[in-house]
Amino acid sequence: SEFMSGLCLLSLSSLTPSTRARPAVASATSSAPPLLIVGAGVLGKLIAEEWRGLHGPDVAIRGVVRRADADRDAALRASGITPCLRSDLFRADAGLGEGSFGHVVFCAAPGGNDDYSAEVAAALRMWGGGGGG
Repeated sequence: SEFMSGLCLLSLSSLTPSTRARPAVASATSSAPPLLIVGAGVLGKLIAEEWRGLHGPDVAIRGVVRRADADRDAALRASGITPCLRSDLFRADAGLGEGSFGHVVFCAAPGGNDDYSAEVAAALRMWGGGGGG
């Protein structure tokens, strides 16, 4: 994985099983960088797994989904991702205020989005810049 200015760039090789050694991760603390994944599907779960491997099992990961689905949401929680609705973006009371994440990954498919470029722009507004972690 390569992290540059808070934007997460993952190579396909980092998302496939390998024998490369992972750095040891100390117990996660509240200083571990939270991650927002917009489009928490198959790719989003793989990214969350990689992030957790880098920052520890207790790192905060939020996964944005279009609509509530009890089975899918339970599966996300079981994999360590807290699901949140796209309609909750920018709600500070939901922990989703503008600029509240140092790391944002956008991996939502264009299908089902009336205005895909607006969805990308909304995700970008969730990024607070910097990345620091």
